[in-house]
Amino acid sequence: MDSRSIRDKKLRQPATNYNATTRRAESSRPANSRRVLIADEDPILLRNLTEAIERDGFSAVPARDGREALQILLRDSNFVAAIFAVAMSHIQGPDLVRYMKTEKRLSDIPIVVMSSQPNPTLSADAFAAGAQVFLPKPFTPPQLVAMLHLLNRSGRNPKRQ
Repeated sequence: MDSRSIRDKKLRQPATNYNATTRRAESSRPANSRRVLIADEDPILLRNLTEAIERDGFSAVPARDGREALQILLRDSNFVAAIFAVAMSHIQGPDLVRYMKTEKRLSDIPIVVMSSQPNPTLSADAFAAGAQVFLPKPFTPPQLVAMLHLLNRSGRNPKRQ
């Protein structure tokens, strides 16, 4: 799926299809927090990653699939990083990465792509799409947090720190 396909899909999406978790995370966050968008269909992994990065001072904005992540990105670009699973329903992680790289307001957000699939071409595809980090599952939450700190210190995203 290319960015044109994503634009076509977003035009057909209802603008009010947001989950309560996302609204709660956005409404309760401080204005200057270090926000990270996380998208994965595994609710346990999503919760564990959310808790891990929040313990480390980031503010998590969880999305249950690619479509929900896209809806969040359409209305908000204030993120220090994005974390996407490769395989998600509706919109795949690499397709979200490609879309973000075509949008000026999203293009400087560092992106981590994660996958449990043992296919070695997935990491090459993720990097070709524009991701900065590829994490094979299983990984530990501290490994992910270390990657977030590395991305934020690298100067890739200075206006969002």
